[in-house]
Amino acid sequence: MTQTERPEKVELTCSHCSHKWDQPTSALLSQKIVIYKGDKTVKRRITCPNCNKWVIVNAPAEWFDHE
Repeated sequence: MTQTERPEKVELTCSHCSHKWDQPTSALLSQKIVIYKGDKTVKRRITCPNCNKWVIVNAPAEWFDHE
């Protein structure tokens, strides 16, 4: 199994206001609220910097193995 290298930033789009921004993965990984954690995917919540509503982010579970 090869591990996916974690990027420094990921591009996100708000599902509420359609705002797009680059989110550092370190901020994503430090979020304590976990919506879902599976063998291959982890879902976490991030606040949109434009409308301040929650955005659900899917990330590979391998990114969290580095922490």
